[in-house]
Amino acid sequence: MTLQTPNLGILDRLPREVRDMVWEYICAPRGDQSNPHTKNSLASLGTCRQVYEELSAKVYDHETFIIRVSPRYQVNSWLCFENSRGAKWHVKDLEDAKTRGFANFPYKRLKEVTISIEATQHIPGREDQGQIISLFFKMRDLTEILLEAKKGGLHNLNLELLDSGTGKWYEGGGPKATILLIQDVPSFVPEFDFSVVWLPLYSFASFLPNMELGQLPCEMREFLMGEITAQEADQEIRSDENAKERSDILYAHFDLALDGEEGETADMLRLHRFSTWYQRGADHGSEYLRELERVWRDRAWGATWRDGWNENDSVAIEKRCYMFHSLNPLYAKRQRGRSTQGIAGPFKRPQFSEVLKDCPSAVNLEGVWDRDEWFRRYPAGIKPWKYITEGWRLPLYNEEGRTYRDASDAFADRFGGQASLYLLYLFGDKTE
Repeated sequence: MTLQTPNLGILDRLPREVRDMVWEYICAPRGDQSNPHTKNSLASLGTCRQVYEELSAKVYDHETFIIRVSPRYQVNSWLCFENSRGAKWHVKDLEDAKTRGFANFPYKRLKEVTISIEATQHIPGREDQGQIISLFFKMRDLTEILLEAKKGGLHNLNLELLDSGTGKWYEGGGPKATILLIQDVPSFVPEFDFSVVWLPLYSFASFLPNMELGQLPCEMREFLMGEITAQEADQEIRSDENAKERSDILYAHFDLALDGEEGETADMLRLHRFSTWYQRGADHGSEYLRELERVWRDRAWGATWRDGWNENDSVAIEKRCYMFHSLNPLYAKRQRGRSTQGIAGPFKRPQFSEVLKDCPSAVNLEGVWDRDEWFRRYPAGIKPWKYITEGWRLPLYNEEGRTYRDASDAFADRFGGQASLYLLYLFGDKTE
């Protein structure tokens, strides 16, 4: 934050006690602060150094911060940051949280930071296992934010697991285990819902002794405290790196499971995946694909972690790109903009090979990305795709030939697969 030359202007004429009353008014609750047109007291911190020193004490010191994580998908509210004065900040996604400064927020000045996580909800007749995937993805993003905050001095973190009328962490005589209803989940993953959401937070295990855990059932407290004991007893097995590997592997498997998972939350998570495909804009390439590449090519996985993995599983990621290509509403928007953008001739859909190469031109005119257009086009989310065969690739292969095959092979190589060999097996050698 760049501070201007110390100059309080007319406020300099007021006694400090009166100025404190002004600061108290500025810091009064303003409700939802997510709207860019809402007056935000934090903007006043950049006025000048003296204002910062006087006002920041009111904004930060003795303040508590609650980060709310919901299993349900709410448009424009991936995470919610709330202070004790009643102000709320809803962030759309991880990039939005970083852009708005929540990764370098001065958490060390706060009295307390609490992560409040709601239990997955059950409504009879409406299966929605995607909620546990939603919680895990959100906790994974939140951990990335808090790890940056930890570098900046975050020293106090509490964990709160909330029950509701339709969802509890502990039911039927034991901890809830929604993950067992997810298809093709590897055997090593945490069994219970609370251990699934804890896995990304393992790097904060050193904070556990000071966490408020009294409201948790005995099994949950014993599990979390047992993590500390195990970490102290065997640093090699229970290191932060090992926990991150386990988190990465669960992320990769949940990402694959999400392709075919049924339910309202899963539909919205697929929409979220596509709408954030280029979080920073198409010119920066796909952060989503880069993260998948990092995870799938990580040597630390080894044969033990890759339950059922084979090199052709990279085709599933290509299939995801194909759905992105097929559903992309920005193509239609690009076509509508022909007359205003001065594009001559009929609109032509970009080749799928360009999508696999992560080319900005394959996304939209001039690489412009519009997250909100996805939500306008698919307000109820995106249904699962279940291809029984690989027939969807044949038209692409017939149309683009070796261009597609080479692009598919290079794409698969990013994730440790060999797609062209699979194509040759299916369709033979197409040389033209």
